[in-house]
Formats: sequence, structure tokens, C-alpha cells
Amino acid sequence: MSPRTPRIALLAFLGVLLSSPMTRANDGSRLAAALSAWDVRGARAMLLKGLDGVPRRDLPLLWGTLLLLEGEPARAEDTLSRGTGPDASRLRAVAKGTRDATKDLAMAMSPSGRFEVAYRPGPDEAVLPYLMEAADAAFDDLARRLAMTVPTPVRILLLPTFEDLSAVTGLSRAQLDASGAVATCAFNRIALVSPSRMPRGYPYADTVAHELVHYFLTIRAGDRVPLWLQEGTAKALELTWRGAPLGQVHRTLQQLLADAVVRGRLLPFSSFGASLSRMQRPEDTALAFAELASFVTWLAKVQGPQILPRLLDELNAGDEAVAVLRATGHTLEELRSDWIGSLVRDGMPGEASGARARGTLLMETAGDPLPEMAPDAAAQFRLGDLLRLSGRPGAAAEKYRIVLGASQPPHPEIVARLAAALVDAGDPQSAESTLDAAGIDEEEFAYVALQRGRALARSGQFAAAEAPLRIAVRTDPWDPDTHEALARVYGATGRADLAEREQRLAGAWR
Repeated sequence: MSPRTPRIALLAFLGVLLSSPMTRANDGSRLAAALSAWDVRGARAMLLKGLDGVPRRDLPLLWGTLLLLEGEPARAEDTLSRGTGPDASRLRAVAKGTRDATKDLAMAMSPSGRFEVAYRPGPDEAVLPYLMEAADAAFDDLARRLAMTVPTPVRILLLPTFEDLSAVTGLSRAQLDASGAVATCAFNRIALVSPSRMPRGYPYADTVAHELVHYFLTIRAGDRVPLWLQEGTAKALELTWRGAPLGQVHRTLQQLLADAVVRGRLLPFSSFGASLSRMQRPEDTALAFAELASFVTWLAKVQGPQILPRLLDELNAGDEAVAVLRATGHTLEELRSDWIGSLVRDGMPGEASGARARGTLLMETAGDPLPEMAPDAAAQFRLGDLLRLSGRPGAAAEKYRIVLGASQPPHPEIVARLAAALVDAGDPQSAESTLDAAGIDEEEFAYVALQRGRALARSGQFAAAEAPLRIAVRTDPWDPDTHEALARVYGATGRADLAEREQRLAGAWR
């Protein structure tokens, strides 16, 4: 497993505003609250008016912070250069990194006008329609669930490399690699790395939805939202924009949580620290997300759906312990104990319904199957690849069948190649049967979902084909097979504009 942690602790560099002598003055406290909640209009009005009790030496840090939140990295860098102390230096490095990472990016506005996306012209343009679709749908979903909205446009940085993500966050590349971070929500913007940096992409559409939850929570209550509520809510809501129930997660996270319950190895919330990205082991990070998503889902079930906005309002007015008690009638420790009891008594969420969905925090890959194969099976596998490349998919399928028969449990890569060969050979029904028998979580392995979508489209089941094909394109937007199948689906269902788009994208990256 390789955790993909999409959240870095918000406003790590602004802690000085809440602990410096200036906060003894009411103006300083109000400014700190405005900056922590990314209320740039309110913060600018206060700074322009003048702040009683705030030393002049703090003004470059305050103005530089505001300019960075306003999306003016060059001006922020210049202003912060006149500041003193480690916080000004760290923020200046983020401002410079942002300026350098975004100077060659183009800008695009979502159809709703609510999102402004910076992206690298060229292949990353293929990401835009699906990313914007997810962002707009998630915005509507969150506005309804959290009974709020946020100022627009929301800025999204679609960055070409992990080095760029490091530059705009202030985290080292080593920290990003250790945590598996692919996206962050910090400094009044969402930043994510291009899915082109992964061999098969990653679920960037769900990732944007996840980060947008953090954005909403921060606007609502600033840095008063504790990590367990930030991460639990984001994980529980990351798939609801596309119709999934609250708290739905993919099979791997379900299994991690179930195993921890059985073995009595659930992690205490106090062990999560200031950021899940800084936990010691990837397995612990993944388990933490599984726990927090389950906890928030349970809380909404027993307290009602309005518990989330109620908690946020209470947090905005007081400290965590008081807020939790006022909102729920219980302490956090009592709630956690009751939640664990429900897991033991009722089982894992999704077990009864068989709900399976891919989360965006865990990049699951089964890896290359060849090292695990016996020599004879490996030879058949390579021969199958050669036959398929030479235009003999039926013969390739026979070789893959032999390999799959020796693979227990079924390896997703082998299943996907066999299904693809069968579709190419004109036998989509056998491809569907192969996928059904394997029982792979097709949201967790998008390249397997692609083959189901192709099989369904080839057999004329266009309505059923759309969902698995969307899973595939929201993970890897460059695969021509995905676009060709979607073009057939959209054409057959009367959506000519979308069919034209998919046909264009199908030929763009060959």
C-alpha cells in the first residue's frame, strides 16, 4: 500500500499569529481569526484601517500572508522579504515556490465560474473537463450538506511535478514521498499534482472533491477544526458528489479497519498529531483515514446529518472539548467508545450492502505480477502480451487464461489483460464473465473498470458502460481506449457534444 495523503496541516506557518504578543490586542485576535479562515476581504479591511497593539515589525508578515492568500505570490514574496523571523522566511519560500511553479501555467475557468484552474498547456488539458465536473458537483453537494457556501472562484493548481507541489506547500520532496501526498488544501487554494506523474494516474477527480471539503471546513471555522473532524469529514464526503453514500470507502480501507477492530489495534485519535502525513508508517496513515471516515459516518448516523454544521458552528465559538460536548451531549472520548462498540456489534460499514468504492487517499496497485509467477506461467504471460501486440487477441486470451488459472487470488493485472483481449477478440460476454468471476474491486483498480466499460459498450449496453468508463477516465484521462468507448456511449445516448470531445481526446495522445 502507498497512502496518498491529501491534506497537510493548514496554516502551519500562521501559528505565530495566535501566539505572538500582538494577540493580546483585540484587533490582532480578529485578524488572526480572519487569516486562519481565509477571510481575505475582512483581513484586508483590518490591515488598511490599522491595528491597535500590533508592532510594526509584524506588518510585513501579516501583509505577506494576506497577499499569499489572495493569490499574489510575487507581491507576497517581496513583502515577506522585509519581514524578520523564521515564519516570514518560511512563508517567503512558499511564495517564491508558488511564483516559480505557476509562472508558465495557463488559466481556465470552470463552466460554473466557481473554479479557476491553473494548468500546464498540452496533455494536462485532458484533465480539465473531468476535474471541473467533479469540483462543480462537489461544490453543490457540500453547500447542501454543510449548509454553507464559500467565496468564489476557488483557485486550483494542477501542477506538473511533485517538485512543484513541494514548492507551493513548503514540504520537502522527501516528506511528500514518505506520506504519499498528491494534493493539499492550504493558503486559500487547492494544489494537486498532475495524474501524469503516476504510471496509471490516480483518482484526481475524487481528490479534488476531498480537498474541497477541507476548503469548506476552513472557511467555516478556520484552524479551530480539529484534525479528526477535518480528515474524517473529507474522507467520508469525498465520493458523495457522484452519488455514493456518506462514508463509502474502498475495500482495502474496509479490511484495514475490520482487522484493527478484531485485533484490538485501533489507533487512538491522540496519536494522529497535527497531520496524518507525518505518521510513522503508511499502514498507520491508511488506518487513520479508515477510522476517521467511519467515525464521522457513525456520528452523522446517530446524531443526524445536521451534526456536522452544528459542530462547525460550536467550534467557531469555542474550544474543541466544549464544542463537542455542546453539539453532541458527549465528550469525544465517550463518542469514540460508543463508535468502537458499534463496530464490534454491527460490523463494518458497507459489509451488508456490499458497497465498494475507491477512496482517494490510498493508491492501491497490485504491482507487476511477473515476479510472483512460476517460470511456466511467466512465459505464458509474456507470450500473451506478444500475441496481443501482434494483433492476435484471441490467441492472447488463451495464454492469459492459463496464467489466471494459476493465480490465486486473481491478480488484477492478469484479469484486466484477459478481459481486454477478449473484448478485442469480439467476445465481450466472456470478458464480463471473467470480470464477474474474479470479483476485483473495480473502483479500487480503475484499469479493471475500464475493461468492464469496454465490454459493456461493445455489447451495446451503453447505459451500464458509462459508470465504469467514468471511473477509468477520472483516474487516467489519456488512455485512448477509454475515450473511444465513451465516445460510443455518448453517441448512442444522444450526447453528440460529449461524443465529439471523447473522439477528439481518443486521438490526441496516440
